[in-house]
Amino acid sequence: MVYEEPKKLATAGLPTSQACFTGKRRSTVYQITAAGRTALRDWLDTPAAGMRMECEAMVKVAFADAGDVNQLRSAVREIRADAEARLAEILDRSTQYATTGRPFPDRLPIVAITGKLLMGQYQAAVPGRHGAHRGVAIRSFLRRR
Repeated sequence: MVYEEPKKLATAGLPTSQACFTGKRRSTVYQITAAGRTALRDWLDTPAAGMRMECEAMVKVAFADAGDVNQLRSAVREIRADAEARLAEILDRSTQYATTGRPFPDRLPIVAITGKLLMGQYQAAVPGRHGAHRGVAIRSFLRRR
């Protein structure tokens, strides 16, 4: 889980951590150390592993020929719903950055690039963008049933 990584990094001395509260809600704020900056620069020099995607619903689509059309449609709906929810999150965050510049105003160019890449990934799964679920493959699948 992503929330465990900062704790592991803090144990290694790469960031410091401090508990803070917003009302009764506790959160932890991490700040990178000199050793953390060095490790980050070293990591940035290493080749990237490439994009990975974990999507159980996509695996179900890949094996849909072992099931029925309703299972296929359900998996496609799940992919679309997840993509729409993620797009809404990205758009909300983009609006927040555009109107306030927060929470990281000095990182706006990098945040914009990251947001655009993520949006493209999720837009591909939303009808009207590429509409793969309405394509020839599904019609062919239906004819075989």
